[in-house]
Amino acid sequence: MFGKAIDYRLLRLFAHAGHPEAEEQRQLELNIGVASAQSRFDNRLGVSGRAGTAPAHRGGHLMGTRYFQIGFGRCGTTAIAQFFQRNGIPAVHYRRGELARRIDANLQAGRFILSGYEQYRVFTDMQYLRPHVHIEAYKYYRQIMEQVPDSKFILNTRDRERWVSSLIRYYGDKSDWIETYRTFYGLNDLAEVVNHWRRNWDCHHAAVQQAIPPERLLVFDIETDSPLLLCRFAGLDDAAARHYRRANASLNKSGRFIAALLPLPVRRRIPRTVKNPVRRLFWAHDSNSTESPPPPPDVTGVKTSHWTNAGPARGRR
Repeated sequence: MFGKAIDYRLLRLFAHAGHPEAEEQRQLELNIGVASAQSRFDNRLGVSGRAGTAPAHRGGHLMGTRYFQIGFGRCGTTAIAQFFQRNGIPAVHYRRGELARRIDANLQAGRFILSGYEQYRVFTDMQYLRPHVHIEAYKYYRQIMEQVPDSKFILNTRDRERWVSSLIRYYGDKSDWIETYRTFYGLNDLAEVVNHWRRNWDCHHAAVQQAIPPERLLVFDIETDSPLLLCRFAGLDDAAARHYRRANASLNKSGRFIAALLPLPVRRRIPRTVKNPVRRLFWAHDSNSTESPPPPPDVTGVKTSHWTNAGPARGRR
């Protein structure tokens, strides 16, 4: 009776609203059809095979510039991946954390850092978080520069406080994701988590801009910068900017309320081709929304013993 009482088109809207990690990966793979499009892009670019099949190398390294997104999540990671993919440049995005885990394993084993993903030219959302391991492979930019001399980097950024609010709104202040983060870093509550995020943000932005030469780095503000900057950084025509679109936005209050009403089996069965257009009606627009985002806790002096400014963040407990 519940299912019949709600318009099926609306039910389709929220298939994975309770699964943010799956949401972002499927947003990339299903919206733009990576599985079917990849072979066309591979043929056009002279690349073949799946992960583990290497294209031509030059001096032990891949031919052609590789682009690495090295900003934080909830800063347009999906939109950047889709931008390159729609412009015919193969991108690999998150893979439910497998991308970060593979890069980390390659590094630890002394293999080429991109082993298993040689056919891709763009790498986005390279992180993996579980209760006993946190891999932030987007902080491996120094090792990437050493092993991939033709690499370039995109530091995707935005207003820090709106980023914090977006994290809380997207995952929920009592979500498993935030609880996992809190547990791993030994933090006591959401206020300490938020303070850790802010310190992480400031430290990472400073370290990236100090370590990477300006000619290899694009600092791209997703809230204020034109996608023309991405085009010119990647050597694309300005017309390619039309392929940059907002993606994977948080739901506003109405959207979150409706999503909470839907049983999980119903959400999982909703085709994304139906869900995505309607989801946009419930997007929370961080920069100009009439709905004020929840103010993040303003705390100082909390424990930061797990924070370091020396090298990439990788830890196990």
